[in-house]
Amino acid sequence: MDIYRKTTSDLLLSFNTAAPSVVNSQVANVGEVKNEGIEINLNGDIVRNDKFYCPANVIFSRNVSEVASLSGNGFERDEIIRTIGSGIVNAVQSITVIRTGLQLGTWYGM
Repeated sequence: MDIYRKTTSDLLLSFNTAAPSVVNSQVANVGEVKNEGIEINLNGDIVRNDKFYCPANVIFSRNVSEVASLSGNGFERDEIIRTIGSGIVNAVQSITVIRTGLQLGTWYGM
């Protein structure tokens, strides 16, 4: 069994810059993420004799990842909304939000 709690600083992220800007996106160290979880691994033999051997392995894991802060290297925001789409207006395929207190990759919608 493994139990872990880790805080990772310098979360590297590419995000869109506001217009008018010379570049469309920027990569920066934008914050801190906390990860905590548990992993349990159970091994055993269902059947074990001279003629037949059948082992079993069960794994359980749980991880919670939370954005602790969005600031660093002169960068500070309340949230970052990321869109991935075809480039056509109103044809966005996915929208995620990065906000303090939420998990990374949280879906955002209206």
